[in-house]
Amino acid sequence: MKTKFSGILTLILAFVVHISFAQEKTISGTVSDNSGLPLPGATVLVKGTTTGTSTDFDGNYTISVNQGSVLVFSFVGYTTQEIIVGASSTINITLVEDATSLEEVVVTAQGIKREKKALGYAVTTIDSDAIESKPETDVAKLLTGKVAGVQVNTAGGFLGVTPNVIIRSKNSITGNNQPLYIIDGIPIAGDRTFDLDPNNIASTSVLKGLAASTLYGEDGRNGVILIQTKTGSSATRDKKFEIEILQTTSLLSVANLPEYQNKYGQGSDNDINTTFFGTWGAAFDGQIVPHPLAIDAYAESFPQFQGATVEYKAAPDNVADFFNSELATNTSVLVSKRTEEASFAFNVSYADQKGFVESNSLKRLNLSFGGDIKLSNKFTLSAKADFSDTDTNRPSLATFQLLTWIPRNLDIHNLPYEDPNTGASVYYRTTITNPIWNIKNSGFGLFTDRFIGSTNLKYDFSEKTSLTYTYGLDLYNERNLNFTNKGGNENPLGFMTSFDNYNKVQNHRFIFAFNSIDLNDSFSMNGQLGFETKNTIRDVYGVTGTDQVVFGVLDLDNFREHVPVTRSSTLDGFAITPSEQNRIGLFGAVDFAYKNYLYLNVQARNDWASTVEKENQSVFYPSVALSFIPSSAFEGFGGDYLKFRASYGSSASFPLAYQTRPTLNSQANGWINPYDNSVVAFNSVDSFLPNPDLGPEFLKEYEVGAEGRFFNNRLSFDLSLYHKTIEDQILFSNLPNSTGYVLTQINAGDVETKGIELGLTITPIQTDDFTWSLNNNFTAYESTVQNLPVDLVSIGSATGGDGSVLNTAINGEPFGVFRGTYAVKDDNGNLLINPTTGKIIFSDDVGLDNKIIGDPNEDFRFTTINTITYKNISLSAQLEYVYGGDIYSNTASNLLRRGVTIDTQDREGSYIIPGVLGDPATGLALTDGNGDPIPNNVQIGANDLYFINLQDVDENVVYDATVIRLRDVSLSYKMPSKLLEKTPFGTMSFTLSGNNLWFDTPNLPEGLNLDPEVLATGQGNTFGVDFQNAPSYKQYSFSVKLTF
Repeated sequence: MKTKFSGILTLILAFVVHISFAQEKTISGTVSDNSGLPLPGATVLVKGTTTGTSTDFDGNYTISVNQGSVLVFSFVGYTTQEIIVGASSTINITLVEDATSLEEVVVTAQGIKREKKALGYAVTTIDSDAIESKPETDVAKLLTGKVAGVQVNTAGGFLGVTPNVIIRSKNSITGNNQPLYIIDGIPIAGDRTFDLDPNNIASTSVLKGLAASTLYGEDGRNGVILIQTKTGSSATRDKKFEIEILQTTSLLSVANLPEYQNKYGQGSDNDINTTFFGTWGAAFDGQIVPHPLAIDAYAESFPQFQGATVEYKAAPDNVADFFNSELATNTSVLVSKRTEEASFAFNVSYADQKGFVESNSLKRLNLSFGGDIKLSNKFTLSAKADFSDTDTNRPSLATFQLLTWIPRNLDIHNLPYEDPNTGASVYYRTTITNPIWNIKNSGFGLFTDRFIGSTNLKYDFSEKTSLTYTYGLDLYNERNLNFTNKGGNENPLGFMTSFDNYNKVQNHRFIFAFNSIDLNDSFSMNGQLGFETKNTIRDVYGVTGTDQVVFGVLDLDNFREHVPVTRSSTLDGFAITPSEQNRIGLFGAVDFAYKNYLYLNVQARNDWASTVEKENQSVFYPSVALSFIPSSAFEGFGGDYLKFRASYGSSASFPLAYQTRPTLNSQANGWINPYDNSVVAFNSVDSFLPNPDLGPEFLKEYEVGAEGRFFNNRLSFDLSLYHKTIEDQILFSNLPNSTGYVLTQINAGDVETKGIELGLTITPIQTDDFTWSLNNNFTAYESTVQNLPVDLVSIGSATGGDGSVLNTAINGEPFGVFRGTYAVKDDNGNLLINPTTGKIIFSDDVGLDNKIIGDPNEDFRFTTINTITYKNISLSAQLEYVYGGDIYSNTASNLLRRGVTIDTQDREGSYIIPGVLGDPATGLALTDGNGDPIPNNVQIGANDLYFINLQDVDENVVYDATVIRLRDVSLSYKMPSKLLEKTPFGTMSFTLSGNNLWFDTPNLPEGLNLDPEVLATGQGNTFGVDFQNAPSYKQYSFSVKLTF
């Protein structure tokens, strides 16, 4: 009986197994989004089991499963779907975007990934689509206009010049105001953003507030730009061996040149004089004048020009012919692969650009490798290495000080520019260097090798706890070559400076993390505890040679005099002094979540810095942030999604090294003893008085905001309001001569900034094939200086006509207001006119102090990005409007003063400046017998109106810089997947793009065509000042992107 039972049981078991195997089947299909594009990396899981797979690059999957089982399809940012397996062997799934996920996971400070809905502060993320395939090779410039609260300005249109990036206004009066750049979790020096390859960037996030950047300590005080590269992120790697090729070819040309008048030539008061600077001579009428080089100084070198004559006529293109249109290429190749246990990616790119003037170029080679491997069930190792070799060249920045106002009759390109015997500059006026000679015989080169690397070792104690160690290194050596051959007027003996800027930043970081700790059914928490050390070494070493022996030979042995270079004032506007700085930081963060709608984040960091004395070395700065989502708390409330947030954050800014202790200056070759010709060495105390009580600046910020999406995601907004205060500013203070010192530094004064940022996205039309969306952002802020112990503090180094610094900090006034000379007026606001000359009376001529003459801070900034998509075609245009903000323009002054633009073309007859007569000795109005002011009736010519008159006071070269700009236009086409099925390509797309195509400045003189964006000196604190900068450039490009 037992045997029969066993046999029957065996038959039943065999039958069940047979039926089970008969029901198991192979299911395949494609997972795509609602536009038909495949979703690589989507998860396909058998519900209730650990069995699953992921889609490949084309969204395809295959899985073995029993009929009747439930397959769960999921992808980050999309609604999860469940499908019961039926008789069919093919299941194709279309996932729709999850309106509640809202870019569900974002990277925050110290690489911590958090749900965006849980953040109590503003974070803006830009995907790679907005950055790659663009003609611009500088990552920082590509952010322009795309993020509310972020301003980007360049120091002219030369390639290889680092832009000035400011987030939520400037914080420090004398310190560095640039943001912190983080590359794949590693902090880097941010003064060379053009070393990075934009095509290797997967995403960029901007942390704007102090609550967002607290965990970075002092480094995050000016905001943080987080860059995740494709080689540094395993999430971008597919299981297949994938190759991505991106090729961009672009055409670069000058964007803005003045509109020149071609009616009048050299001279003054409508009389011809071909040796004059100004173009205030007679109208062109076929007159015959002496040859420009028919002067005694060139009798030996150019005897053929002695007594020669030329026709007095316009040379319409004598400025335009200096500028070229140049082709540029940028090629990038990315190779990646991912397995269950490891992944890697390798990127190589090469950019080759030429600027719009001869000798300006940028060449950059980038090599990047990233990989990770699971060493065991507990250990994961990842590493990243980036190498860049960047060479940039440009002529001297002084090139444009003379180029744009060449006399309108000077046919400069058909004249000799160089003495055939000596190589010296040859020009119509011997006291000026020929601009052509300057371009060919002066230059500034930067030749930089840079390595950015990181190693990351993670140990998982459990699914919810881990310890991670990260080592980061940013190391570069920048070889600088600055030279001018002998024979120019500014440096007649010539010079050559060769020096290296060496920069090394090392970072060690430990983070213990605990995640998804459920306190009960409603409460959960996450947290991190970290320890970080940072070591920064900067050094400068080189030699300057003067008095060139053989013209054109750029070798230090060819210069008679040599002095060492021990510090350098670079393009960032800050002096680099050899130094070593250390900082230790201890930080922590705890996140509490109540259900799915209330989140509290508490963070704190304590830094110990080496640049101040012991009692000031330790600084603690906390932050707290709260996020509440009523649309999740109350069903049906707040549209698709609604969030309110509030935060408080703090930070600090330590002084530079060697400000608190005396330093000794050593000079090995101090002087020569006249009696025995021996060299005497000496040491001396520096003229700077150290302040042992000097401490850091302290920053604190309150921020509130709201985010929402309505009408099925067709309308969304992100609003931030903030109030930031920077106390105990580090200021320079003059000392009386009796102390034996000149300067010291003190802590005094505050800067208060209030601002608003608004992002608004509208999708007026959305169908299966057609979408029109508008992405808008608005920024406005006010920064006010308070509690200074003196009347004013100078900011930066730009000076006005009387040598006084233009940007200033004054109690109760906006940060950086212009202060300078002005035209004297009476009590009724009438200009005072010199009765002898008919010209205005200058404030400094009558002993009046300078006054505030302008405010470089803009009133607001607005950007709208319109995108129209039809099937696989997309058209996008970025339009910007900046309202207000003054500029002090040397370019405008020189162009008007020299009479070369159409603005001064109406010059026949005489002029009377509206005003009343004044006493040029006292600055008081003159009156008649009745005690009434006397109206001005003195006539002057146009030459006197502009040349030495109106343009000679600082106030009259300040203009409202309101501008509207077409920043970017792009047209892209992505090949349908069906057309590529029989090709080796996974995707193929083409993009036509234009950058900085058009702008208009309605409040500047029409003929100047001055671009207010190319201002100041790069990353220094001077702003709103035009030093006769190079004009901006525009670019057109064609890009092809292939994957296979």
